[in-house]
Amino acid sequence: KGIEAANGEYIARMDADDRSLPERFKQQVSFLETNSTVHVVGCNVRVIGVNGEYFGDREYSLDERDPETLREEGPQVAHPSVMMRRTSIRTVDGYRTCFKYAQDLDLWIRMARKYGSQFLCVLPQVLFEYRISPQKFGRDQIKEIYAAYAGKADDRDTPLGERIAQTIEQPNKRSRPDMERSMYQFIAGLLLLDQGRRLQAGRRFLF
Repeated sequence: KGIEAANGEYIARMDADDRSLPERFKQQVSFLETNSTVHVVGCNVRVIGVNGEYFGDREYSLDERDPETLREEGPQVAHPSVMMRRTSIRTVDGYRTCFKYAQDLDLWIRMARKYGSQFLCVLPQVLFEYRISPQKFGRDQIKEIYAAYAGKADDRDTPLGERIAQTIEQPNKRSRPDMERSMYQFIAGLLLLDQGRRLQAGRRFLF
């Protein structure tokens, strides 16, 4: 709905619990204005916890993103950090409503097919704070189901949305709250360990 209502040249995303740093929009607009063949630009991110605690920075590959690599390795960009050309995403019909999750992967695959593997670029600067929470890890299983259908078209007999719904209705293991909290602490520990903050990481692993 936001894309349909927008009339500006660029559309910037972010989620309600994340934070854009002051230079984000300026640098992304500047990049798009000087790189006309790029349709989407993201940035490296600072990972923060539920209470805003700093866990480390996440850097993304600068490699090209062709459809098959995206399907195998995932988006390789923080979805909330991106700025996109409005006309470019409208040309490929934007996000598809049948994707409750993995809507970014589905959009990137279709954009890579349309514009080529250099359609997306990630700025090396950290311009965004990405918040992780136990609830985000609790959705991982259902996200994998949606991701398996990313970039696929409707077939003659069953619309894509119905095919996804049928898969979701099949019995699946549900993440328990304690498992979600454990995964949150584990990922936080890995990020802290990458920075050499061994004591803080150990406390997370022993949570």
